[in-house]
Amino acid sequence: MKTSRVALIIYFLFCFLAVFADVLRNETLTLISLPFIIPAISFYYLIETKKKNYLLFLFLLCCFIGDSIGLMNFDNEVYYILVPFFIANLVLLLMVFQNLERFKFNIFNIPSVLILVLFVGYLWYSIVDLFLFHELLIRILIVIYGGLLFFVSIFAGYNLICKLNNANLFLGIAVTCIIVSDTFYIVYNYQTQLVVLDVLHLFAQVLSYYFVTKYVLTKEASKTG
Repeated sequence: MKTSRVALIIYFLFCFLAVFADVLRNETLTLISLPFIIPAISFYYLIETKKKNYLLFLFLLCCFIGDSIGLMNFDNEVYYILVPFFIANLVLLLMVFQNLERFKFNIFNIPSVLILVLFVGYLWYSIVDLFLFHELLIRILIVIYGGLLFFVSIFAGYNLICKLNNANLFLGIAVTCIIVSDTFYIVYNYQTQLVVLDVLHLFAQVLSYYFVTKYVLTKEASKTG
């Protein structure tokens, strides 16, 4: 069996254990599974890549820091956890900018981009509206964080609309996972603490690491091929 396949199996095993631990609310199992997810996917990338993308390493490092903060159960952890994940999304936006597709004017592309902007904008507004009666600082942080995620989503969707290929599909799935994860995190922590919301948040979050990595690998392969 290829070493890269072993690394990928280890990654998915740790993902399963972390999600399973979240379902059981088992902190011990979480501590021995969640911290190994990003090292496993990083090892997979190192084996598969021919030219290292340091932006991907920075993205994964920021996510690792964010995951580690989440394990510490700080009071008002959102103030701390937003920072590394904000940087991670900013790095992802830079990666997307490096590979923007050329826009083609046709009857399908323009309405599709417009619908995408309206949908993501409405989602951003809905999340911000949840914090209407919270303190000013958290509202400002959510507006800024959501604004960045808005642009990441728009440009990822733009790429997919302009050119449907494996790389852009992986990127689209990754960004969708990030949006789902962040949305469920906010709803779980500030609206209703249903276990299923927390589980879905974690599942989408760890899955996004795989699809971002596949996006980078696929882009690399298309450039060298």
